[in-house]
Formats: sequence, C-alpha cells, structure tokens
Amino acid sequence: MVALISKSSSLIHFPGGTTASLLKGEQKTLTIYIETGVAVFDLEGTNPHDWTRDTLTFPVGPTFPAGSSFVNGMALGNPASFWTPLKNVQTTGGGGETISVTDSSGDTGFGEVELPGSLVPPPIGYAVDSATVTVPPGDSQAQITLALAVFGNNAAMQRCSYTAYIITGEGGIVVAPPVESKRA
Repeated sequence: MVALISKSSSLIHFPGGTTASLLKGEQKTLTIYIETGVAVFDLEGTNPHDWTRDTLTFPVGPTFPAGSSFVNGMALGNPASFWTPLKNVQTTGGGGETISVTDSSGDTGFGEVELPGSLVPPPIGYAVDSATVTVPPGDSQAQITLALAVFGNNAAMQRCSYTAYIITGEGGIVVAPPVESKRA
C-alpha cells in the first residue's frame, strides 16, 4: 500500500513547439508538469547479507487533457526515512581483566573485573536504484516507478521523496529529430 503525502505540482507551458514542428509551420504547445511528493510504504530487508529489492508504482501528474499526448518524462527519487530495528546486534570486546586489589588492612590480592563490551551495528543500506516515468498503453495519466532496495535483514525503508517531470504536447508527434533544410 502506498500513501502519498506532501504532494505538490506545477505547470509550465512552452508555446511554439519543437524545431521540426516550426519548420513545417505547425504551432504546438509543450506542457511540463512537475510533481514532487513523498511516498509512504514499508520495505523490510529479508537477507542479512544481501539486498532486498522491490518496485513501487503509482500515478503522477494530472490526467492529460483531450488532444494532448505524452511526449517524454523523467523522475528521481531519494530515501527519505528508514528504520533499523537492530534485530541482529552483536557485541565485541568485553571479557575480564585481572587487577591487583589491596584491602583496608593492607593485604594484597588479585581480582577479576568484567569489562563491558561494545555494540557492533549490523550491516545496513538503503537505495533508490532508478526512477522512471511512463504512460501505460491506452492510459491518459503518467505513472512513476521507483526501484527500491534495502540491505540486511534489520533495515526497513519507509518513505521516499520523488520528483516527476511529465512533458505533453497538443496533437501528433511533437518530438522528432531535427529536419535539415535544403537550399537550392
């Protein structure tokens, strides 16, 4: 289950279109939707010495207006919060130390003192391997897919911040390779 929080978006219009459309005398408008937010989920590591991976996909941006089509998109994501329950904490050091002890009457002897150990945190890691924006065939809304990973069985990622850039254009193909003009 995914919950989206702190979601905000902006809309930018670029009248004129691409170089190819201008050379053909077509006036197009490109629109860029920029959406930022935080996705809330729970991905817990299952292997103490390897990565646990999963993908998270959810819709971003508005439904495309009639006559508009998806041109391109890109996204990025970053781990925003994680949790380490420390299920397999180890200790090092400790043990005992023999020391000389003198009592109040002046007699000297030896005693064993237990030394405290120190905690060794288990291996952990958090990553967003990739973030992509796509539009499923026949759909009129983009979606973002975040490839997530956590290392170790004592790590859980719970939030990921994301930004999605979705470019749409009115009518037909708007992005094409440059057209070379031929002069006579």
